[in-house]
Amino acid sequence: MSTVQPPGKPAVPPGGKPVGGKEKGTLFGKLINKVTNTKKSGTDKIAEVLKGISQSTPSGSIGAIKEKLQASATAKAESADILNEWNEALKDNDPSLVTQFLEKESVATLLSKKYEGGKNLLQLACLQGKDKIVKAILEKATVEDLKTKDNLGRTVLHSVFANGHMQDIDTLTNIVGHFTEFCSHDPNRYKELFLAQDIDRKTPLSHATGHTKDIADKFRKDYKMWLG
Repeated sequence: MSTVQPPGKPAVPPGGKPVGGKEKGTLFGKLINKVTNTKKSGTDKIAEVLKGISQSTPSGSIGAIKEKLQASATAKAESADILNEWNEALKDNDPSLVTQFLEKESVATLLSKKYEGGKNLLQLACLQGKDKIVKAILEKATVEDLKTKDNLGRTVLHSVFANGHMQDIDTLTNIVGHFTEFCSHDPNRYKELFLAQDIDRKTPLSHATGHTKDIADKFRKDYKMWLG
């Protein structure tokens, strides 16, 4: 004789696990995610999440999960510290501060960190018109460093040309000039950077607006042979 299972309860075969029920392991991700979603301090976050873990997981698993939680909280704190330091550097547009950052880590590592909208620190500098800091980074960067994209698939040059209404033309001209100087060391860089496409298949030059529209038109004319 078959047993009718109450509504909302997964069927449990004799001696088996609930059919269609959730594994305990699926709770781990939710608990780890809780570290970044609560407004409490890092220590309080970990304590709260570990309490939930101890109530829902085998004791042997807690040590490994604790390490993941602590690593997650530490990484988030370090990321916030770097962003705060960078914003302070941007206020003064002081290129010497870039040297201090690069003493701690490479340009590749620095630009691999993503912030609001998936933008990296160089994109933030361009958006704020910090031409001296942009130049200092480009002096140490590689082409691959500048290909890093945000959540919309846009590179740092997309950010520059889409920002034509936000800055004065002299600052924008300086920033674009720094990029053209960077590309002059290897003509192939023009295509790689100025013709890079975002998720809408638009290039940096296609995003030109305001002041950057005039700069883009002149760039197309002066560098036509390199753009193909």
